Amino acid sequence: MRILKLIVKIFFKREVYRYKNLSYMEVSIGLVEDNDM
Repeated sequence: MRILKLIVKIFFKREVYRYKNLSYMEVSIGLVEDNDM
């Protein structure tokens, strides 16, 4: 049970990190597009 919780926690952290990274990239792309116009 303890090991399962640990795996879930690690997986959840990784998903959150990936989501934050994705949204950050989208914001960066948006800023670049705004500067080009």
